[in-house]
Amino acid sequence: MIRIARIGNYPTDIYNKVGFHAYQLGASNKFETFYISANVNGVVLPPLGNSKVETFNFFLQTFPINGGVLTKIAFTIKRIFSILIFSISSILYLKPKVIDIVHIHSPMYTLIAIWGKLSGKKIYITFHGEDFNRIRNSRIYKYSSSLYDGVFAISPTMIDRLKEIHSGTNVQLVGNGIEEEFQNFEGERKKQIIFVGSFKPVKAHQMLIDGFELFHKQKENYKLILVGEGPLFNEMKDYVDSKGLTSNIDFLGQKNMKQLVELYNESELFALNSFSEGFPKVILEALACGCRIVSTKVGSVPEIM
Repeated sequence: MIRIARIGNYPTDIYNKVGFHAYQLGASNKFETFYISANVNGVVLPPLGNSKVETFNFFLQTFPINGGVLTKIAFTIKRIFSILIFSISSILYLKPKVIDIVHIHSPMYTLIAIWGKLSGKKIYITFHGEDFNRIRNSRIYKYSSSLYDGVFAISPTMIDRLKEIHSGTNVQLVGNGIEEEFQNFEGERKKQIIFVGSFKPVKAHQMLIDGFELFHKQKENYKLILVGEGPLFNEMKDYVDSKGLTSNIDFLGQKNMKQLVELYNESELFALNSFSEGFPKVILEALACGCRIVSTKVGSVPEIM
């Protein structure tokens, strides 16, 4: 039996889409899996098969884009300290266990990868989207690239650059997928546009709101619903209020998988407005639930469409 340590976010009853594919792999009787995750909101889902899960505290706040210099410096120090404590806690947890493979799901867990390499284990890393954009031109990451026995990426747009960075290392495309719960109920749809994503600059919420404002002048019976949380949530709510669109744009916060399926099925159109993406699962989810799609040309969207 192969023993794997997976370092990345583990799904909870609230955030049950995050890390769900890796979670499902734990059901295989070919593996014994040790999941290590940041302690996110909600109750962790029960481990499957021969798997165990351990969570540690982590500084999960997002970078204060509009903060002052001192605020940004303080944030950076807290984040570095948090990564260090999380990594040390993970290593101490894994050290007495028999592990064959360490699979990290973000470059910020590099310290754990270094420990695994020095301990004679196979080391793998998966790139999802924003993590790739952070390291694609990073000299610091380039120095650590030799740690890995294999690299996985969810988008074909990442492959060539990752092969350059990880010269001589096996780089593989592992396409994204969605859960079978995402289905088209074939029901009646509202005059409703839906967006699902974290409230951060790369998702370009303000541009989407501006676009909806123009659209709404021609189609007054439509609503825009925004699903998700993030650092710009309150700022975008204030922006909508300033435009007098409060009754036409709804902020729904975080939703679990079942709630998302229902929202997709009652919406006519899904809008993805990001400046940058890897392989956005939300496009697949919306398509599976019967939404029409309009999107910026980013990441793997052209291949999906």
